[in-house]
Amino acid sequence: MTEWPEGGIGFQPHSWLINRWLDWCKEPFSWGLPPQAMNDFLASRGFVMKELCSTRELAEEYGLDPVELEGGNLVACERG
Repeated sequence: MTEWPEGGIGFQPHSWLINRWLDWCKEPFSWGLPPQAMNDFLASRGFVMKELCSTRELAEEYGLDPVELEGGNLVACERG
């Protein structure tokens, strides 16, 4: 998940309903990372980042309606 400049993690706009649902599913957000820090994070663990894109970017690329919530990122990487 994205860590936002103010330090919070999760989707924006923030919704207590989403957090409640994720807690109920036993999938709360436990940590996040600013997208610009992803390359260094992966490299320190022996991976090379190939691509990083947001869920909004993916939706737009495939002609789908962009999602309203920001914060999810998908990363393609390989072991360095």
